[in-house]
Amino acid sequence: MFQAIENADLEWKCIDGIEIPYAKQFGDIYFSQDNGLLETRHVFIHANDLEARLAALKDYAYFHVGETGFGTGLNVLALWQLWQRIRPNNHSRLHVTTVEKFPLTQPDLIRALKVWPELKPLADQLIRQYPLPIPGCHRLSFPDDRFSIDLWLGDAHDIFPIIPKTCAVDAWFLDGFAPACNPDMWQEQVLKHLVGLSK
Repeated sequence: MFQAIENADLEWKCIDGIEIPYAKQFGDIYFSQDNGLLETRHVFIHANDLEARLAALKDYAYFHVGETGFGTGLNVLALWQLWQRIRPNNHSRLHVTTVEKFPLTQPDLIRALKVWPELKPLADQLIRQYPLPIPGCHRLSFPDDRFSIDLWLGDAHDIFPIIPKTCAVDAWFLDGFAPACNPDMWQEQVLKHLVGLSK
């Protein structure tokens, strides 16, 4: 059912001393050359009001974030960093379901994430569990933080229809690439599956 996984084909651009990965498959950069982490917090964290929503979780509550393009993992790391800072001490849990058709190789992931030293402790944990390019679902678990990731490797058209709706998605991080660069991700068929998985 699944096709073999092809790793991301990257070109590296050095801008103002910062190495920026450029996706040849999509003709776009993975994150802003100005401040990718600030951009992630603005577009994904603040726009979903996640600081307030996560801080208000009740005892044993489960919050589920869906993402349509894992990329460098920057969005997930920014979310995890926020969760470490504001999570209630009440057994609530945070889970991310994310899909990636062209995963970075582990060396490329390490190289990309060096840009943000403040994320290094979390990036190191992510890198230790980062899966081989095998299609399907890979569960990354960080029990001390009550945090987990389901990283699905494969085409969104194949993956989203088979993701079980065990717990509805509370917030979405939609693909960082512009629709013009990655039109397949913005097809009506894919978006209908996102609606079906949502709360």
